[in-house]
Amino acid sequence: MSRYTVSDALTVVQSRAALAAANPSAPGEHGFPLVSGMQPSSAHHFLDSAALAAYHAAKLDSVRYARDASANTIELERIVEQLHPGFRAFAFSSGMSAIASVLDAVRPGLQRLHLPNEVYRKTVALGQQLAATSPVEVVTYPTAAVAAQLSGQPEEGEVWFVEAPSNPHLRVVDLRGVDRGPTRTGVVVLDATLAGLGDLPPALLEIVDVIVYSCTKYIGGHNDVIGGLALVRDALRAPLWEARSRLGTIMPPHDAHLVVRSLRTFDARLDRQEEGARHVLRHLAQRADEGLVQSIHYPGEFANAHEADAVAFALGGPRGSLVSFVPNRSREELAERIGTLRTARMAPSFGSVDSLVEIPSYMSHAAASLDDLATMGLEPNLVRFSVGAENPALLAEDIDRLVC
Repeated sequence: MSRYTVSDALTVVQSRAALAAANPSAPGEHGFPLVSGMQPSSAHHFLDSAALAAYHAAKLDSVRYARDASANTIELERIVEQLHPGFRAFAFSSGMSAIASVLDAVRPGLQRLHLPNEVYRKTVALGQQLAATSPVEVVTYPTAAVAAQLSGQPEEGEVWFVEAPSNPHLRVVDLRGVDRGPTRTGVVVLDATLAGLGDLPPALLEIVDVIVYSCTKYIGGHNDVIGGLALVRDALRAPLWEARSRLGTIMPPHDAHLVVRSLRTFDARLDRQEEGARHVLRHLAQRADEGLVQSIHYPGEFANAHEADAVAFALGGPRGSLVSFVPNRSREELAERIGTLRTARMAPSFGSVDSLVEIPSYMSHAAASLDDLATMGLEPNLVRFSVGAENPALLAEDIDRLVC
C-alpha cells in the first residue's frame, strides 16, 4: 500500500468542504450525492460579458467548451494531483494521446528524443514519425544494460523518455544519477503505467518534469474505458493545455466519470492483484526449480534483482501485477496450449481485474521476424501474464497448462 493512497486523494477532492464549495446554493436538507454526476454538456453559456472575461482570465481552471475541459475531467485531474505534489494533471482520450500531446507541447525547439530500446511499440512509432517529419533526432539507449543508468541532465532541446517498468521485461532504468539542477532546460518524461498509480517517491518527483499514465490499465481497471493522464510542472501547463485543445485529445466527460468511479476501488483492486502476482511468482519459481521455466521477470526481483535499488528509487511502493516469464517450451507449443487456459484469457492490455495473457512475439510484435526479435532482445517464447483479481490457485493451474 502506498504512503498516500488513491482513496486518500478521493477523500480530499470529494470532501464535504469541497462539495459545499462547488455547490454553495445546494439546500442542506437534500444532502450531497455519494457519487459525483456525469456532466455531458459540450458547451457552457455565460450570463454576461464580464463572466466570459473572467473565464478567459482563468481558462486553465475553468469550463467553457468540452474540447478544453469538463467538470468530469477537472475532477479526475484534481484527484490525481493529490498523489503528485508539484504537478498539474491533464486527462486525455488515451495513453498514446497523452504522450503525443506532451511531445507536441515540447516540440518547439525539440532537437533530440532519447528512448529506451524496450518501450511500448506505439511510442517508438511516434518517435519515428517525429524523426521523419521534423529535424528531431531519435536516440535509443539500452534498458537492460548497466549503461542504462541515466546521469547528468538533458540539455536544451532534449527529451529523455523513460518507462518504469518497461514492457515486457519489467526493467527499471536507474535514474539516481539524473540531476534536476536549477538551470536545467531539457525534459524528463516518466511513463509509470506498468506500476499502476501511487505515491511516487519525493526524490523521483524532484527530477522528472512529466509523468504519464494510461488510464486504460490499472486506473480504469475493468476493460471498459480508454484514457490517459499527463502530469506536468507549471512551466509546461499552458503549452500542454494548448496542445490538448488544438489536437482535440481530451478525455470525454463520460470516460472521465468512469475513471473516477474506478478510482473508488483502486487501492483494493491493486492490493488484490499484487497479492495474486505474488502467488503466481512463487508458483513460477517452483516450476523454475523443476527446470520448466528459464527466467522470470518482475520489477527488482528474479531476473531483474540487480535493479532493486533503481526500483526503490523510481517506484517506491506499487510495482503492478504484471509478470513475464520464459518457459522451456517453443512459442509454437505455447500457441497450442494457450487455448487450454480456463481462467486467464488471451488479450492485449493489462492491469484489469481480468487476468490476461499474451505471447508478445505473436501479438504486439506479430510482424517481427525472428532476427528482428533477437535484435530487440525479445525471446520468441516470452509470456506476459497480467494477474487480475481471480483466485490465484486457478491462475497457477493455468500457468501449469502452459509450462508443464
